[in-house]
Amino acid sequence: MKKIALSLVAISVLSSAAFAGSVKYSGDAKLFYSAVNSGGQNFNKKENNLFDVAGSLKSEIKIDNSFNPVINWGLTAVSNFNSKSGSWITHQASPSDASNKDAIWLDTLNLTFNPFANTTMIIGRQQLDTPMVFSEQWNIAPNTYDSVVLANTYFPKTTLVAAYVDKSNTGGLTVNYYSEESSFKDFGTKDGAYAFGIVNKSLADTTLQAWAFDVAHAAKVGWLQADTKYMGLDYGIQLATRNPNTGDTGTASAIKVAGSISGIGLSAAYSTVSKDGQDFVNVGGAQSKLYTDAWWMVGTVAASDTKAYTLTASYDFDVVNSSLYYTHSKTAEIVTKETTLTFDKSFGKLDTSLALVNVQKDATASDNEIQAYLTYHF
Repeated sequence: MKKIALSLVAISVLSSAAFAGSVKYSGDAKLFYSAVNSGGQNFNKKENNLFDVAGSLKSEIKIDNSFNPVINWGLTAVSNFNSKSGSWITHQASPSDASNKDAIWLDTLNLTFNPFANTTMIIGRQQLDTPMVFSEQWNIAPNTYDSVVLANTYFPKTTLVAAYVDKSNTGGLTVNYYSEESSFKDFGTKDGAYAFGIVNKSLADTTLQAWAFDVAHAAKVGWLQADTKYMGLDYGIQLATRNPNTGDTGTASAIKVAGSISGIGLSAAYSTVSKDGQDFVNVGGAQSKLYTDAWWMVGTVAASDTKAYTLTASYDFDVVNSSLYYTHSKTAEIVTKETTLTFDKSFGKLDTSLALVNVQKDATASDNEIQAYLTYHF
């Protein structure tokens, strides 16, 4: 399957649909800024800072039809107004020219419908959320995928998922170059990737997941996860394997426990990745779904030969919600420590967030960052 096209079933859905239905619009405007004090340099050194402004417009078109078709489309634009600062998401002039240019791209275009009872199919560009292939929300614009997803809920409290992924914009780290080719490239290899999953909620307060991924000509990944609640505490366990076409099989495991005391949310997690040269980062992306993944230095805990633990605490002070994150990861070569303090507050449709980040790698000078996030929903 080289290119994704609407299937005959999908085309028949659209051709037979009446134009009666409904249309909804939504969107947001974002401003992300990060000032960095790296290696003793001042916060006002623009080249070390990050700055981007983005806007998105999305539409959901529901059509009255027995297949319940819905057409979703969305546009995103990003700019840093020719600032000398770095950018959150790569939108440089060309692969060889690192200067930033304004970019606009179609981040969503898909058809959702019900071809059979208890079955939903989504064809086209969309966000995904699986343990090893997912849209990352930390960036100013999440990555999306050209894919086909089929989900079935025939069995009680069970969802069966099958997906084919053809293209993506590299984990959300790159968008269209200015007046150049699309940033949506073949996913993994030219033959894309397949994902199969089972999600079961038969046990009270428990979610069980089993996933298998096949990135053509590259690797096969298995992922098991169980999350449950018992006596007021949340528990979780993750087990994963990655078998490359060439090289040794790698493994990863993680556990977590979370709860609250006097309104203070607390959690602790520990993970380990074997030293076989395999990582458990989002394929083509930056983040990891391991419980220990850091707030800012995403993906660090998922590298080969890494042991990590994460501690978090949060409290709602009414006037502001504050959270403290600490992540410690260790490989044979380096120890990375991240401490992040966040303050979050919403004013109607405006979400605001301030983050103070400190990153220490071995005995080198620590990096300090002050990050501000503004998001207005409309």
